[in-house]
Amino acid sequence: GQSAWQEARLRRAEIARDRGEVEVAVTWLQDLLERTEDPLRRLVQAEYARALADARHLEDASIQIEELQELSLWREDLGLQAEVERRIAYVCFYLGRSLEQRRAQERALAHAEACGNLRRIAWHLQGCAEAAYVLDDWEQAIEMFGRAITMHTELGNHYSLGICLGNLGAALHRLGRLEEAELEYSRAIE
Repeated sequence: GQSAWQEARLRRAEIARDRGEVEVAVTWLQDLLERTEDPLRRLVQAEYARALADARHLEDASIQIEELQELSLWREDLGLQAEVERRIAYVCFYLGRSLEQRRAQERALAHAEACGNLRRIAWHLQGCAEAAYVLDDWEQAIEMFGRAITMHTELGNHYSLGICLGNLGAALHRLGRLEEAELEYSRAIE
């Protein structure tokens, strides 16, 4: 029905954004936003904000995430909430709002843990680690990257595993733990 059509349009816009066609994605998502009702509307709005950030329309992206943050939390779909929070964190990163990025990632992780989706948990652990890294919280970044690495390994998610290993190496390097950093860098490129 209507919801399946909207989800397909959302995915089409995400693919366009991933291909670098960000202005196309912005246009499609703006149109979709006008046609979509909650709770999917919140995910569309979050993806719209992410595309705006990628297109460097940072003020517009900021407006979108502020509207999302003002909406009362809903409890029907924790997986959907996790995805909205992940996109909010993405936009906060581009806006230089590191503490907001961290809080959004932590909320995303809590929602993913509550619904028990292991793949989402791994992604959000990685997001929390990246947020800690941006805030120069090297010890927490190392701990969170380690947890994410364990989960990505168990899930066979080699792409995200490689990213985590490289980022873990960078955090270790920042702490002057150069031998450990070199080992993680080597593992990342294997």
